[in-house]
Amino acid sequence: EGAAGNARLRERAETSARDAGGDLELGLRRLRTWGESVQKSMQRQQGDSIEEESKPWGEVSPRWKRLGFQSSDPRRDFRTGILALDNLVYFCEAHSSEAEQICAEARSETMSYPLAVASINLTQALAWSFSLLPGPCPFGMESMQPLDDPMQLHAFARLCVEQDAFGELHSTSMMRLHLAWHEAKVNDPAASVAFFGKGLSDTLAVVDDVVRQSPLESIDEFRRIVTRT
Repeated sequence: EGAAGNARLRERAETSARDAGGDLELGLRRLRTWGESVQKSMQRQQGDSIEEESKPWGEVSPRWKRLGFQSSDPRRDFRTGILALDNLVYFCEAHSSEAEQICAEARSETMSYPLAVASINLTQALAWSFSLLPGPCPFGMESMQPLDDPMQLHAFARLCVEQDAFGELHSTSMMRLHLAWHEAKVNDPAASVAFFGKGLSDTLAVVDDVVRQSPLESIDEFRRIVTRT
């Protein structure tokens, strides 16, 4: 049973988003629907002009940058597996209020980082950590090692069959990474996005610790990733 969940995740991690055809477009439509549902609140927070508000949110639009994409065409940022889009959609839909707040804060002058890009990179790091992607650790984090506890990996794979455990793992890890960046900016307002490498490494260390020490019977256990001190 767990093998099926693991195989599906590996397939999503390895299948290029750009080659996923309908899955890519469906995921982007769902992401755009979420963005449109919260955009008025985000516009008020960011002070966007009436002219900007009146522009339609098309398949290619500057509005995608509000979600933290680097390009007006989000497809350009998905140079990874389709799993990265799966996770971003899950985060926005399953944790809408948290995603809206984080998205607004990420766009602020105080924090200023590309949320969607950070989410994509986080998915890649987590996929490697759970042995869904081969090769060395991404982003040059040589000190990190993939999770190597067979029993916990099997328990996690079994959980993935029943629920979107990887999506929830990514969501709570994204919240943790955002908090780490917020703390870094409070301590040093001049901190650059280069800090994200350390923040990502620290987040993966917390994920590893929580997964090793949890029974992995419910995705609710992943909330400890956010609250872990």
